Amino acid sequence: MRTVINLLDKYLGRPRLVEFDYHDSRGHHHGRCYVKCLGRSQHRIERALRGLGYTNVRID
Repeated sequence: MRTVINLLDKYLGRPRLVEFDYHDSRGHHHGRCYVKCLGRSQHRIERALRGLGYTNVRID
């Protein structure tokens, strides 16, 4: 199992930091998380976050 995880890790590449802003009943907030982007999936992640109401989405 460890070999499979290592192969997937190499295939997907390094995790990327995603930063975003959002608003809820308590005000404006800044959030961040790590995701693994495969090829053009970076644009899909940005689009999905914006569709959920997050703003200023930035992927490093």
